[in-house]
Amino acid sequence: MKRYIAIIILVILGVTFAWILRENKKTLKSEELLSESSLEVLPVKVEQITRRNIHEKFTFSGILNPARELIVISQTQGQVEDVFYELGDYVEKDKVVVQVDNELLAAQLLVTEANYAKAKKDIERFEKMAEIDGVTTDQLEKMQLNLKNAEAQYITTRKRLDDTFIKAPFGGYINQVFTKNGSMLGPGAPVFEIVDISGFKMTIKCSEDEISNIVKGMDVTVKPKFLENIELPGKVSKVSVSADMAQQFTVEISISQSNNKQLKGGMVAVAEISGTALTDIIAIATSSILEENGKKYVYKVIDDTAIYKEILPGTTVNDMVEIKSGLEEGDKIVTSGINLLVDGKKIKIVE
Repeated sequence: MKRYIAIIILVILGVTFAWILRENKKTLKSEELLSESSLEVLPVKVEQITRRNIHEKFTFSGILNPARELIVISQTQGQVEDVFYELGDYVEKDKVVVQVDNELLAAQLLVTEANYAKAKKDIERFEKMAEIDGVTTDQLEKMQLNLKNAEAQYITTRKRLDDTFIKAPFGGYINQVFTKNGSMLGPGAPVFEIVDISGFKMTIKCSEDEISNIVKGMDVTVKPKFLENIELPGKVSKVSVSADMAQQFTVEISISQSNNKQLKGGMVAVAEISGTALTDIIAIATSSILEENGKKYVYKVIDDTAIYKEILPGTTVNDMVEIKSGLEEGDKIVTSGINLLVDGKKIKIVE
């Protein structure tokens, strides 16, 4: 009994499913007919052809880095006596930023300087005596060696004393200070970081297609992302000759600094590099072009009809393409709805 009931239920479900499919097919057919009826005149947007200038632009994002930045390392050992600059201070080149205790080295320098002066006088006296055979050649050579040793000790001590005056290697701003009065420094310890923001540099990555259009010396316009109405002039200063593991090429841009104090290292910026420039040409958007059997076409508007028109494209610049033949100034072409058109289709121009 249960078996017969199950068979009856399956038959009922099958009939119901077939009825639903038939009704859906009727609905779709009705909608298709309605769509065809409503699109007898297709609303489209058009563009009138004019002669124009087009400029190729490549846009990249990157980070503004100071033209120079350096962490100055201690070359000496001793206790810090003075730190003359703080975070954010500007320091000129060769100004002392940190001074280390040098009292003993100053005393040693006096001794080595005196020894060096004495050795120079001794060698002068021995050279005169050698002229009259007053000293042997061996004695003269020993005095010459003594002079060299005294000179080396003097130069070494003077250098060690100079190292206690830790100076700015170039003019810039103190970005970090790693020591303080009374602390101990050793050779190799970081002392301070200095950055030069008289200019910036920006490193960007380019694809194979982009790098073929970029050469050293090209002009660049750099726009800091979060500073409105600021444009910085720059130039391509370095171009890699080989791609990295990600098949990207490295380009470095040198950027001139303006007097705007809002600019800081580490800011995000957009670099625009100008490429090909074409003047007084007919050009249309690439989105307006169709391709069939290797040929290019547009829909040209004649009265209220879209006509399939073959064109000969030229150079492509960004999203615009030069038209060498097939269109004239004053012609109108369809720019939207082209995939719904057929040759000779009636159209209605909308804004």
